Amino acid sequence: MNSGAIKEILEDYMIEKDLKKTEFAQMLNISEKGLDNYLKGYCQPELDNAIKIANALQMTLSYLFGLSKKNNYKHEIVYDGKFYQRYIELLNNNKLSHYKASKLIPLDLDVKKDWENGRIPKLATIIKIADFFCVSVESLLFDIDN
Repeated sequence: MNSGAIKEILEDYMIEKDLKKTEFAQMLNISEKGLDNYLKGYCQPELDNAIKIANALQMTLSYLFGLSKKNNYKHEIVYDGKFYQRYIELLNNNKLSHYKASKLIPLDLDVKKDWENGRIPKLATIIKIADFFCVSVESLLFDIDN
């Protein structure tokens, strides 16, 4: 993941549209403090804010975080709750166990139970998994064929 990609995209967009932080945060539907932290590179947004930003700027999450050089934004991103099923499918298609994947990616071995119970992984984890399996972030979050 290019940790500076979102920072650079946000800065460029603000300059291009001549927006102040307050206006931009309102447009993105996020807190001004959160935006300030992203602009300073202190942290990356969690999934809910990342989706808000991607939708507001009409960018894919993969593009926003520097995983793709091409922005293939087609429609609003809405998480459909099927991350766990998609993760298991990737494991099966690649003939990997969660144990083996957790060592290779790396992941905390215990997160599988949380995901199985519907907990959404942190965005950084989703990005690591997408990068490892060479799939888009979006393909882990919603049906990209729709």
